[in-house]
Amino acid sequence: MEDKKYAVFSHVWHDPWEGKEISREYRLARPGRDDVNRFNKEVQKSPATAQQNLVMGLIHPEDKSGCLADLEQYPGLLVTLASGVLKASGLSGDLGN
Repeated sequence: MEDKKYAVFSHVWHDPWEGKEISREYRLARPGRDDVNRFNKEVQKSPATAQQNLVMGLIHPEDKSGCLADLEQYPGLLVTLASGVLKASGLSGDLGN
């Protein structure tokens, strides 16, 4: 079995309710063809479940519990992470046309 290669994905935003800047980073593996195919199949039924399964399947084991805790406090972070990892793997709605 091949070891997964992880890249750091970071996100910084302003939380207006807390009045402070929030910064988080997680290590995510590169999604393979099976990961993307599963995501595409699941996203038609439940986008939130598809995003959760994608991110949790790719996140470094040491980052998983912290990410889950952050997702409880900042649920929009899930969309950001899923979108970021898909974009980094070549997904784009813009072909430059």
